[in-house]
Amino acid sequence: MPFYMKIKLSLLAFLILATVLSHAQVTPKTGRSEVRVNNESIPLLVVNGKPFIGRSLFNFHLDTSNISRLEIINPENNAVKLYGDAAVKGVILLETKRPIEWISTIDIYNTLVRDSSISYKQVLFKLNDSFFVPSPSLFIDKSTIKVTNFLKESTFFADKWFSSIISIELVK
Repeated sequence: MPFYMKIKLSLLAFLILATVLSHAQVTPKTGRSEVRVNNESIPLLVVNGKPFIGRSLFNFHLDTSNISRLEIINPENNAVKLYGDAAVKGVILLETKRPIEWISTIDIYNTLVRDSSISYKQVLFKLNDSFFVPSPSLFIDKSTIKVTNFLKESTFFADKWFSSIISIELVK
């Protein structure tokens, strides 16, 4: 990955983190502090015209070397007028060099799971080494998927039992 792209991505990560944390609430919970972020505190992310609203800001995976342009629109600079109420905390615009074909985890589930007794909500998703509970708002840049596998293994994760795992290996 070119050096300038690493700088761009570092800047994007910093801007997203700074924006989210600046609006987060820290609340005590069993002697610890916990950061809770509500949907209203997250800026609207728009990738090639596709909006990622609220928590789905963290639920997308794309080839970062494909990013050609990054623009931040502050709420004070007509973000709401241009993008509606979802932009009340600002807008992060990303444009890519090549078009992106998005695929949702529900589409991956429908492709891999042939057993109708296994519901979408019973499947845990594993992207490389990270686990995600089922969410129809989890999108992946199709070109970043190397391998998908359906594993009929019971797993306990996030205080819930899952009957199966869909493992998605992304290109590094």
